[in-house]
Amino acid sequence: MILEMRKPEPIWQDLPEKFKNNVIKYLDYSSRCQLRLCSHSDKETVDKCALVLKTVTMETQTNFNVHTVIKVLKTREIFRITCDFFRAPEILGKIFSNPSMSVRVLSVEYVLIPEVILSFKRHNVSKVKLQSVHIKRSWKAAEQYGVRDSCLDFLEYFDLKTMIIDGRCQGKYFDRLIQMDQWKNCRGVYFPTRNEFTIDHFFHFNSLRLSLKTLSSDDAKRLIENFTNKETVEHETTFFQISTEQPMIPEDILSTNDMDLKKKLTHHNEGDGKMLAGSVCRTNEYTEEDFMNSPLI
Repeated sequence: MILEMRKPEPIWQDLPEKFKNNVIKYLDYSSRCQLRLCSHSDKETVDKCALVLKTVTMETQTNFNVHTVIKVLKTREIFRITCDFFRAPEILGKIFSNPSMSVRVLSVEYVLIPEVILSFKRHNVSKVKLQSVHIKRSWKAAEQYGVRDSCLDFLEYFDLKTMIIDGRCQGKYFDRLIQMDQWKNCRGVYFPTRNEFTIDHFFHFNSLRLSLKTLSSDDAKRLIENFTNKETVEHETTFFQISTEQPMIPEDILSTNDMDLKKKLTHHNEGDGKMLAGSVCRTNEYTEEDFMNSPLI
């Protein structure tokens, strides 16, 4: 007697797409990528499933390769990819062209930006929401790179909450930057490299870190007043930190305060007058928590 083997049911290919979506939601990032590669029919299904990446970081290496690190938010997976200089930007193009995939924080070097923009154009990338973008200099050419038109063209692709921009930002590029919607709508900014900026252009931020050559006592007073009177939005706090090359005079900046309060506000044993920092927090037991959770702290 011959028994006919029955086909196992249900098999993956015959499952309804809704069921597949529920299964894919529980797959880690690596398994999703493998399914996407081995099954052409499931490629679109995988791409439709939402995925949040915590960070995507790209750094150049000595052999002209690019090292990319991807951290997945929910599963805390970490993936490391090394490929050549011209292939690496395609990773960003594919990520940001997928409407079901989002990134919280993007970190990329100046030297990669022109190729990334070309990749965005090839993949028809439109406006992308990010919590933060960090544009940094390559360790091999730390002094060569700063803000250029290509950097500003790159920023135009994003809807940002905060931005960290390393390197020098000359006047003509800064003038263009402050006219951009990304600048006007941003909540926090950090320029770790020393620049010469007019402080008035930064008053709309809730979080601010700058490195300047000088900061006059009058500008310091206006900065403190601006942040003190600001309506807190995120984290219930506002924060600023200004580092300067030339020392400031605390007595002039805090001239309106009484002596007891001035002693509490200035710590001469902790610095040389080259930093002004402050945070406006809730006036209850959450003050320390608010301060430590300040954006860009």
